[in-house]
Amino acid sequence: MRKSYLFILATIGTVLSAATVAVAQPPLCDAGGPYAGFVGKVVQFDGTRSSGVPPHVIVLYEWQFGDGATATGPTPTHVYAEAAVYDIVLRVTDDQQTQSECTSTAVITLPTTVEVSTWGKIKSIYRD
Repeated sequence: MRKSYLFILATIGTVLSAATVAVAQPPLCDAGGPYAGFVGKVVQFDGTRSSGVPPHVIVLYEWQFGDGATATGPTPTHVYAEAAVYDIVLRVTDDQQTQSECTSTAVITLPTTVEVSTWGKIKSIYRD
């Protein structure tokens, strides 16, 4: 849907010119999340809840993962090298070249390990 505005240039008593200008509505951007993952493991991102304002459709998804890496597409993946909280930016562009930008976060932590020697020795806190 486009909003239209009518502009009239006039002097007292005389209309000099009139023009209607259509203004494109930006697409709706949704970066999903917040996301969580582990260092060295794949994190899946999802921008599929983004949409163009009918009848327009999104033709480009551009992601920035907060660590300098970028990707395109509605559902990219990324592997982080360091534990941190990252600011995610998604920019969507529709078929009229109108853009919107939105953000999310990814909390990336180090994986935890359980010593093999403790397997079977950890007792449940629940009663059977």
